[in-house]
Amino acid sequence: MKNQREGTLLGLVSQLPHGLCCIDADETVLVVNHAFETLFGLEHSVAMLGRELHELIEQLPDGELKTVFAELTGTSGVDGSQRVAEIGAGRSVTLSKQVIEAGGYAVLFELSLAEPKAGIDSLTGLPNRDGFFKLLREACQSSPDEFALLYLDLDRFKHINDTYGHNAGDQVLTCVVDRIRRELRSGDRFARLGGDEFVVLQSDCGQPDGSHALSRRIIDSVSRPIHFEGHSLGVGVSIGVAIFPFDADSSSNLLKAADLAMYSSKEAGRNRLRYFEPAMNDRLQARHALESSLLNAIEDDQFELFYQPVKDVTTDSIVTVEALIRWNHPRLGRVDPEQFISVAEESGLIVQLGEWVLREACREAMQWPETIRVAVNVSAVQLRDRRFSETVAKVLEETGLDAGRLELEVTETALVADADLTIAILDDLRTRGVQIALDDFGTGYSSINYLRRFPFDKLKIDRSFVSNATADSESAAIVRMIAALGVSLSVATTAEGVETESEIEMVRDAGCSQIQGYALSRPVPANELLTLLHPQISGAPSV
Repeated sequence: MKNQREGTLLGLVSQLPHGLCCIDADETVLVVNHAFETLFGLEHSVAMLGRELHELIEQLPDGELKTVFAELTGTSGVDGSQRVAEIGAGRSVTLSKQVIEAGGYAVLFELSLAEPKAGIDSLTGLPNRDGFFKLLREACQSSPDEFALLYLDLDRFKHINDTYGHNAGDQVLTCVVDRIRRELRSGDRFARLGGDEFVVLQSDCGQPDGSHALSRRIIDSVSRPIHFEGHSLGVGVSIGVAIFPFDADSSSNLLKAADLAMYSSKEAGRNRLRYFEPAMNDRLQARHALESSLLNAIEDDQFELFYQPVKDVTTDSIVTVEALIRWNHPRLGRVDPEQFISVAEESGLIVQLGEWVLREACREAMQWPETIRVAVNVSAVQLRDRRFSETVAKVLEETGLDAGRLELEVTETALVADADLTIAILDDLRTRGVQIALDDFGTGYSSINYLRRFPFDKLKIDRSFVSNATADSESAAIVRMIAALGVSLSVATTAEGVETESEIEMVRDAGCSQIQGYALSRPVPANELLTLLHPQISGAPSV
């Protein structure tokens, strides 16, 4: 019972929102909680339990907070003694010393924010949106020379907030701000518009060379990993630049132009720089229209699935069928998936769309022979949802499809976003009996590493290697290597994008176990797929 009470007490202490450090009468460290570690930016202060107080203090990073803590613990102050330490950006910590009846004392650390100043962001100490608009209006009205406006938006910040919490998000923001500050000149004006959006006004510098050099420095600096509680957090920054007075002649239009350029940077792949071009406004309007259409497309039954078969090279029979979404827009006609999938991912609609694809594919698969699996692609956004495995289980129960007949295809990009969470979700799905395939294998820098962390059921060799293999010896060697790797791991290897007879022979000779591509069949609608499957349904050999 005593151990249970102690465990409960320690659990409560660890969850306190304020930092806590308990010291016994012999100046030995008894307790430090998570909030204490966060305040001091520590990772392993728990290792100091049972050590002398001065050893803990020596390990703390230099600063006013350490100094005040050392002073407070080094005096025999009466019970209830308090000190305040300023830690920057309008934040302070109140330290309260409380005597423990059994001997020793505890120090409580309470973080507080100063009253926000008008026009100043309380977290970073930068000018906020209102404060910056005033600066920008004055610059546009009075500056005789050209100047650049850089619009910055962090990449992957929402994922960090959602996964690690707002404390991590705040630490990332303050770290990024410090890094950007170090890249600025004294005359540059830096502000936070809100969330993870920032702006820099760069004057007295030749354009566009000055803004280009500054943007490259900021991108390189922000992209370095940020460490938080033992995690290495990866962020980036997309930057859009507009130049006054060439791109706009007013503050509002200049900010809009820089924002459009930043949005174009996001579209181009993130963590990069784009300058404003008038055509960006047209593209943005078209994208907004597409996103608006997506909202109603599922309800209006505008989507359908096409299917592309995967054949076993030994038996020449269809073993898997990959589901591929198609959008029949009432006005635009057939919309290419490359046009709308990225829009769906950025807007969050991919979760709803992905669930529709999963349910429809499983429903259709119930009409096929039980020996044939259905493969469904899963996006990184879906895999960030901790409830994804429950969604899959629900769909399988509703449709009646056996879990072993469902194959989920994930890319390395989806794994990189949050490997620990993704692998935990995939592990749960595999435990339920679902097959997991690693798509586009060979294109990522750490594909092999993921094979060590998760037992995939299939490796899909990227089409770029297959299409070049007949003419490029290096691509052919990669195909053979992956095929051999599949044999050694006892997993299937599928060569994607096989389009010619010579490519079929090449991947067979390389040792691939399955093939997929136009040489066998283009993606076809459900009714045509049943025709392709008919020989196997009737028991005759497949052609």
